[in-house]
Amino acid sequence: MIKSILTTLITVFLVAACSSAGQMQSSNSNKGTDGSSASDDMVASWYDHTNKAYSDSTEFVGLGMAVAADSSEAMEVSMSQASANLGYSIDSYAENIRRELADDAGENGVSSGSFIQSLRSAVNGLQFSESDLSETVEYEMKENGAVIAYSKVSVRRHLAIDRLASSIDNNTFSSSLRESLSLQ
Repeated sequence: MIKSILTTLITVFLVAACSSAGQMQSSNSNKGTDGSSASDDMVASWYDHTNKAYSDSTEFVGLGMAVAADSSEAMEVSMSQASANLGYSIDSYAENIRRELADDAGENGVSSGSFIQSLRSAVNGLQFSESDLSETVEYEMKENGAVIAYSKVSVRRHLAIDRLASSIDNNTFSSSLRESLSLQ
């Protein structure tokens, strides 16, 4: 996956360097999007190529980017990447909570291999409806026919944590997840 992302990034830089700027277009879905347009450097203003999975006090976020000859393919691939990165954002948060609990004194079961596997499975099994997610897609059509799509998928933090806490069969971990919401 990292090879694929790296290849895509190199391709984007080559396409950007070898062609003149096309027009940036955007396609937003869900009422939670801000409708922001791309900045003058032809990259969506909210897109950060150095941090494709992050969270803040209100949401978990995944970003994606793809280059294709067809706009629908570019948008589909970039949305797929953004969704995968959203999962990574949630998983990273859960892993940080698990590590903090494992470092605390006492046997709470979160250090066992079986718990770690069940945690990964729970994160991978999280399901969100379209109304749970906020999705933004912006794409740029280059003069050479290439399309570069930038995608952002986010979910409200409290919703993701509540769903994850409900799917984990470890009261200590579930309680710590829920308590983390009040600390934000």
